[in-house]
Amino acid sequence: MPTVLGNTIYEKFQLLTTYLAIINLDFPLTFSLQCTWKYDFVDILLAITIFPIVLCGVLSIVYNFYVNLSTGPVHIRKQSQSRCIVGFFMWTFVTLPAATSAIFQMLLPCREGPSIEYISSPYSGQTNTTIPSSFLHADSSISCDSERYSVGVVWASVMLVVYCAVLPGIYLYFIMGASKHIQTR
Repeated sequence: MPTVLGNTIYEKFQLLTTYLAIINLDFPLTFSLQCTWKYDFVDILLAITIFPIVLCGVLSIVYNFYVNLSTGPVHIRKQSQSRCIVGFFMWTFVTLPAATSAIFQMLLPCREGPSIEYISSPYSGQTNTTIPSSFLHADSSISCDSERYSVGVVWASVMLVVYCAVLPGIYLYFIMGASKHIQTR
């Protein structure tokens, strides 16, 4: 059996990772709309990180409706609340890999490209200056000197906190709240 860092990788796990590699949960890449309008990696980053938050906000509104406003039977309200919580966990668990992958791709160091020579006058043939160029690894159409890159880095930094600290903190909060119930099973 193959090993990674001294740990044995079982055949079933290898099969699972193969299946997961086939399934791509990167929705903007899977359902590309480049033929209708042009977008770059920063737009993809925004879509991948905002859409799950919006959907979780909708689930939160539905949950609060059943907690505070619903007048139906108690068992139906509890069942609806449980469905909202399960929906939150399932949705965030499914979208977390694509979101964190996009965040870290935005925060990778830039890829150096060839230097660009700017000519002061096309008739004189004299060069004005040579500027080294660097591009984003995920999208070479974004220069690391551009404002678009700066916006992407700031957004990725904020989403890094949300997806890598706040979301696991929410998971921990729910697990700690249910720890006595889990221990008595």
